[in-house]
Amino acid sequence: MNIIKHTTFPSGTYQALFYIGQYYLPVEETDIHAQLDTAVKNGRFASVQAIELSEKSETEPGLYELGVCIAPYFISDYLKEPETVIFEYPEEVYPVQIELLTQKEYNDRLREQVSKHCEGCRGFGILNKNDSSLAGHFDEITLDGFCPYRWETRNSPRSFVNELESFGFFWGRYGYASKNADSLMDDIKYHLKLAYTSGTILDDENGRTLFLYSDKNTLIQTVLTDILADCVSKYWEEGYRIRLNSRIQINEEAVMGLLLPKKIAATRKELSKYGVMIGILEYDPTGNTSIQRFMDHLAEECFVRILHKESGRMICLFTGRTTLMRLRCASPVLEAYNVYVTVYDALNTVQYRICYDMPKTIQDAVQVDAAKANRLSKKILKAQEDKVLNYEQVSGLFSYVGSRLNEAGCDHTLKYTEIFLKDFLSPELYESALNEIHSMGGFCDCEVLMNCYEDYELE
Repeated sequence: MNIIKHTTFPSGTYQALFYIGQYYLPVEETDIHAQLDTAVKNGRFASVQAIELSEKSETEPGLYELGVCIAPYFISDYLKEPETVIFEYPEEVYPVQIELLTQKEYNDRLREQVSKHCEGCRGFGILNKNDSSLAGHFDEITLDGFCPYRWETRNSPRSFVNELESFGFFWGRYGYASKNADSLMDDIKYHLKLAYTSGTILDDENGRTLFLYSDKNTLIQTVLTDILADCVSKYWEEGYRIRLNSRIQINEEAVMGLLLPKKIAATRKELSKYGVMIGILEYDPTGNTSIQRFMDHLAEECFVRILHKESGRMICLFTGRTTLMRLRCASPVLEAYNVYVTVYDALNTVQYRICYDMPKTIQDAVQVDAAKANRLSKKILKAQEDKVLNYEQVSGLFSYVGSRLNEAGCDHTLKYTEIFLKDFLSPELYESALNEIHSMGGFCDCEVLMNCYEDYELE
C-alpha cells in the first residue's frame, strides 16, 4: 500500500475515502480515521486535505480521445489540486482502496477487458487498434470486467430513463404543453409505452393539469407516471401537472404481489416493456439511516423510486442500468452494511458484479425453487443427479450459445460455451463442466447443442 506524501502520485493502490457518492484521496499524513472517529464522538464536522477524484476527466487536445474512468480506478494524469474537504456527516465516510493509473495504463487494461468480455458486442462492435475504438466502453465497463449495459441481441434493452430524456427533449421542441389530451397521450405512449384509456386537460389559476385514466393500470405504471409527472413539473414545464386518477395504492401487499412465483413472469414482461428493474436491498439493520441516505442520493441521480422499506430491507424501482453502475461505484457503503442486492429484470441469466475486491453480486433473482423443480419430469430430475450442470444451467447455456451461433455461426471451437461457463460457474466447477461436455461429444459450440444433455429434453 502506498503512503500519500506528495501531491503527485505514481501508479499504484492507495487508501481513499468515499463520502456521499464521491471519492477523495487524502494528502495528509495524519491518522484520518482517528480524526473522523473523534469528530463522530464529539458531534462535529471533520475537515481533511484531499483531492476530489473525478470519474470523468477532460483530456488535453492531442492526447487520448476520452479521459474517462470508472471508480475505483482513476486517472493520475488529470488529478485536481488538494483542497479542504468538509465532511458534515463524518459517520458517513467509508474507507476504500482505489487504484491510480496513467491514461495509457488505463486504456491498455480497458482494452484487455473489452476484448475478453465484449468481443463483437452489439453496442460497439469489434475493437480496432485505435484508441477511439474504446470510446463507447470508457464509461460503461470497469477494469474488473463489470458492464451493466452489455447486450448480445440485435436490439438493445429498452431504458425508461433514455426514453424519458427523449420525451423531455420533444416536450420543449414541439410544444407538448399546448397539445390536447389525446395528442399528448399518443406521444407518451410512443416514447414511454405508458398507455391510458382517456385523458382530460384542466386550466386554472395554478396552471394546467393533465388528468389521466386507465382501465388496466398497474403498480409499475402508477410509479412511472409519477416519475413522468415529477419530471414535467420540475424540469420541463413549471406549473404543468400530470395526475393519474386511477392510481394503484403503493403498499407492501401490492409490492410483494409483484414478486409472487405465480406473478413473476408477468412482472418480468412488464419490466421489459418499460425498460425498468425491481431491486431488493437486504442489509444489516444498523445501517438503516445510512442506506436510506445513500438511496435518497441515488434517487436524485437515477430516478430510483423506493416502493417499500422496513428494517434491513428496501424494495426499489430502478429506471435504468445507470443505477447498477452507481451501486457498483458506491460499493464501500454496500460493503459496510453487508448489502445484498437482488435485481428482477427481463433477463434470466445475467449476473452483475457490484463491487471492487468484494465477493457480493447483483444477480438475477429467479432460481430453481422447489415448486419449479417439482414441475420437471422425473426423468429430468433423475438425469440431474449425476450431472455437473443442472437443468436450469443447461437451459441458460443453450439459450446463450444458440443466440450467438444464429448471429455469428460456429467456428468449430467451444468459444461461446466457454464464455458462458466462465461467467456463470465457479472456477472449481468450470473444468468439471467442460469435461462433462466433452464426454457427451461436445467439442464445438454446435455440437454442444446437438449432442449434449439429451436427457434434459431441451429444444
